[in-house]
Amino acid sequence: MDWSASLLDGVAFTWLDLLMPYLQWEDVNYLGPDRYLGRPAHRYELLNPDGGSFPARVVVTLDEDYAAMLKVDLYDSNHRLQKRMRIGGFKKFEDNWMASELNWEDRPARSSVKLNVYSFMNTP
Repeated sequence: MDWSASLLDGVAFTWLDLLMPYLQWEDVNYLGPDRYLGRPAHRYELLNPDGGSFPARVVVTLDEDYAAMLKVDLYDSNHRLQKRMRIGGFKKFEDNWMASELNWEDRPARSSVKLNVYSFMNTP
């Protein structure tokens, strides 16, 4: 799969942004406690097993109380922040909690995409 392929023409929104395959990487380092939007959080660094690919490393910020993902920063091999994803809110859909607003930022291009989730169905 080409993770960098755009989902929509003219929008810098890719499969990598949507599916977040880096959450499956095994090389994880705890960076320590943090605060995000006034909430206690914890930061983790995930290192790409394929050293030459983007992103080279990812920093994930998780809420301390709910272990919910709050923010993800994607860095290139030169340690420059290239993309950021922020969760803007959560909503309960039937019996499941899920992100109701996701914001992806392309830092070098200074552009962003916002995804609002209005409904969700978990099918087996």
